[in-house]
Amino acid sequence: MLKDIFACPECLGKLSSANGGVRCDRCGKAFQEREGIIDFYVPGGKGPNYSTVLSNIEYYERAAGCYDNRIAGKKMFQLNSDARISGIFSSVASRKTNGVFLDVGCGTGKVMTIAGRYFETCIGIDISPGMCSLCKKNGFSVHRASADNLPIKNESVDMVSSYALLHHVADPRYMFREIHRVLKKGGYFYTDNDPNFYQRATLEKNLLYRLMRRIYNAVSEERFLKKERIKKEVRDTAEYHHFKTRGLKTGELEDALREAGFGEIRIVPHGDVKSLEKNSFAHCPWYTKINMVLAGLTGFDFTYRRIAPMFLIMAKK
Repeated sequence: MLKDIFACPECLGKLSSANGGVRCDRCGKAFQEREGIIDFYVPGGKGPNYSTVLSNIEYYERAAGCYDNRIAGKKMFQLNSDARISGIFSSVASRKTNGVFLDVGCGTGKVMTIAGRYFETCIGIDISPGMCSLCKKNGFSVHRASADNLPIKNESVDMVSSYALLHHVADPRYMFREIHRVLKKGGYFYTDNDPNFYQRATLEKNLLYRLMRRIYNAVSEERFLKKERIKKEVRDTAEYHHFKTRGLKTGELEDALREAGFGEIRIVPHGDVKSLEKNSFAHCPWYTKINMVLAGLTGFDFTYRRIAPMFLIMAKK
């Protein structure tokens, strides 16, 4: 399977086994393997994406131990996430035979736990060595690499997921191009649970929301940073579109996806719904409903584009 899917992230050359890892037959670059995890990460680059990569490495090395309980358990995988993800994966897998699934920014493997029910082969990629180790201990195939420099052959994957990853990437255009490259024709890219700029920008005009946010940061976030010895600037840069901007603009993401070559693109703003077809306020958790109501009252606009805290994207190559 390594020969069928993986390639050198530098030149896309063929990989062969070498002492302690693999080596590219074309450029000769070697990639070390440790505990079954090949380190394909290639340091270097300029601009905001490289600084966010460095911050994410530091942030998740320190937060890895509490990730499942504090971050993934409470923030990422919410009340209805499992049902929503299962429905999407089931729909895609039903059209594929012997499907290959790639999870970019896999963390400890929660999304692959669901994907394994529907795809024959599941592979995880993450930038953090600590997260890769946890994912491997959880029984998954995982290797280290960055989202905008994937060690994957052209057109070798049926579906790519990047759950709650976009807000960690300052400029996702490079990542979109890589994902489009590795997908087979007719393959799908799915991303979800990233912050919606339009709700955040509206809520920040609301005095009650700003007060609640300040209390939450003082009681929870600052205590977490101190406990895990994480610098605030590192956290803010790692969670780029949570703290450096007000979130991601779905219109700009759609333009970037089309520029990367995707055809069919569906963007669904939501509040942790059960499925793509049931974008109902009734399905949202109570705390999400409060923010959605506040956003609607503040902006005098109750459309989901304005009041939903997050969004998902399904894009077809």
